[in-house]
Amino acid sequence: MRNLIIIALFTVTTFTSSLAQINVVPYAGINATKMYEPFLGYQKGGNFGIIGLDIELRKKPATHQNIYATMTIGVSYLKNGFYQSDNFGFGTFLYTASVTDRQMEYIQFPVTVRLNWQPFPLVEDWRLFFGAGLTNSMLMSARLSEKYTSVFISSDLLAPPVTRHYEDSRDVTDLGKKSSLFTRIELGMIYKRTQVSVRFSKSITNLYYEGIEQTWQIPADDSEYLQANSEDGGIFEKYTEVVIGLRIFN
Repeated sequence: MRNLIIIALFTVTTFTSSLAQINVVPYAGINATKMYEPFLGYQKGGNFGIIGLDIELRKKPATHQNIYATMTIGVSYLKNGFYQSDNFGFGTFLYTASVTDRQMEYIQFPVTVRLNWQPFPLVEDWRLFFGAGLTNSMLMSARLSEKYTSVFISSDLLAPPVTRHYEDSRDVTDLGKKSSLFTRIELGMIYKRTQVSVRFSKSITNLYYEGIEQTWQIPADDSEYLQANSEDGGIFEKYTEVVIGLRIFN
């Protein structure tokens, strides 16, 4: 992580030594988070709001350029999570219900390199861009809740149903990764002072709450969260964002 910060600072210094323009872009948008589950793949967790601020740095060009590179650094606030409710029935003999609810709060620090394209040389108000980079997500808070219930009805009409029920809910901030990395790819458009972009991010860091299996009140075989970690070797997320920003110094 320290090496990543050093590289980022060196890149910023290189850019700022020959800047043609610095642009500040406050933005707001929607984040759609998904968590990876064994056999099912990425499952949608929900839609969440995101707000942030980007600073775009452009080097001074020798001549007018229709295609040019910029670098963006920024900060954003995201409160997201994952909620899933499953019900399963096998005839009239077996019924199970489970709920998994994760709630997280992050401060994010993205660093992105963009390739900008001005399709029409005489139309400077309209540009397209493609970007790629990394986001360092700092965990501010995290909470995990799970419930599991199963009811088994015997073929013996005189036998009572066999019911099992487990649940647990707790703050797991101390068990989570304080700093985690996400890759980022973005596509966007700039028209005058308005900027619209779509971002695709995926976690590199394992987001599992280390040690929770030792005290979690739901058995591993009945906990979707513990199963996702053991069967896939970790907890991984990805999300899509659509954001709209206002370029202050366009």
